[in-house]
Amino acid sequence: MSVGARARPGIAILALVAATGCRSSGPRRYVTVQKNAQGVRREVPFWTTADAMQGCMQEGMKRLDAGIKAIEAFEGGKCAEGRIGDLGHGTPVELMPASPECKHLAYVKVLDGDTKGKAGCVPPEVLSDHVVP
Repeated sequence: MSVGARARPGIAILALVAATGCRSSGPRRYVTVQKNAQGVRREVPFWTTADAMQGCMQEGMKRLDAGIKAIEAFEGGKCAEGRIGDLGHGTPVELMPASPECKHLAYVKVLDGDTKGKAGCVPPEVLSDHVVP
């Protein structure tokens, strides 16, 4: 029996394992945040639903109109209730199948960091298929 013939069963098993592993997870993406004017990258809010994000935006805009400082306008209240956490630049996530709760947002599962293993919604424009330095 040739070496190739003996190796075929092992190669077939490896191929099967690899194919099974690929089907069980979605594409990997990375959170990408542009630097602001001060050269700082802020974190991206990670939401339970698109409605939770919308509620925060509406409440925050009302607070801004009332004269509250920009950063403080989006803290507490609805902005805290529907927020799972914040994702930093470069955070790896798994892109999941579309979710009715996320509507126009991307449904992702976090692969690293404080919210590792949690799934929720982020704006699709903050996701990249490669790590951005």
